[in-house]
Amino acid sequence: MSKVDPEFYANITQPSSRTRSRAVPIEHFPLEKRRISRNTLLDPWRHICNTQGLSASKFRDADADAGKYYYIHINSYDTSQATTDVINEVSPLLINPAKFEPGAYYTYIVADIVGKDCETNKTVVLSQSAPQLYAAKTINMYEFGTKHQQIMYRKAIQDTVLFAELEKTYKNVQYRIYATGEIKCVNETTLVFNFISGTYKMKKHMTETRVKYEHAYFTYMMHNISPKYTNILYQPTTLIVEETLPLTRQELSRLRRRNVPMFLFDTPRQCCQMRNAVIQKKELLEDIYERIRRS
Repeated sequence: MSKVDPEFYANITQPSSRTRSRAVPIEHFPLEKRRISRNTLLDPWRHICNTQGLSASKFRDADADAGKYYYIHINSYDTSQATTDVINEVSPLLINPAKFEPGAYYTYIVADIVGKDCETNKTVVLSQSAPQLYAAKTINMYEFGTKHQQIMYRKAIQDTVLFAELEKTYKNVQYRIYATGEIKCVNETTLVFNFISGTYKMKKHMTETRVKYEHAYFTYMMHNISPKYTNILYQPTTLIVEETLPLTRQELSRLRRRNVPMFLFDTPRQCCQMRNAVIQKKELLEDIYERIRRS
């Protein structure tokens, strides 16, 4: 893990004497990695399926599910109240959060909204503050509602009225993505983060040379959003893995209270087969389960 060099950070966060506006150099650091339209995010064919087939963490406490794997039936793109309540209860979508839960893990996206001025055709930033941090707490490796593309989908649903208003004045209104990755809140003053995302191909963008500037900007952004986090550390490797976020008995109990359908299989592969069959929507859940279990 690494921290921004203090001398470098001090130099880039001071107003420049070389420009008339005395701009702060670091505010020009974030580079656009991708633009994505709201229609693209809402397109069902572009949705990303969640992983299926994990076992509960406390094997020694297992009973009927000893050695078994869970298929959990939650559609992260379902906007019905029942499903959104299940996800929001533990993983609400946070915008520029002032604090994180100590010990918790999050996926995040740094983005803003842009559009083109109809007269000048120039790109204009339309967000109230830019860039913004979108984040959601990850509960386990199922990642319901917290995959990066799902975070953007949730934001797109949230911004329905906003986009309708903006599109009256601007054209090509889109989200502009600067960075995506994972965060661990270590304690009340320390955050660890990375730039890892397969969906938005951060590995391609975050070269060894570029990371220095991106790390500095993330630190600067967090100091502005929540000054309490004085220790911002960069880790190049994955934070969210099954060992750190297993499927727990507590989470299974919560899902049962919420009447979320869950099915046990002998292998993770069978769970994935059920997920794929459910996507095709040709059979009832119970029928799919019985067919795969008996095969």
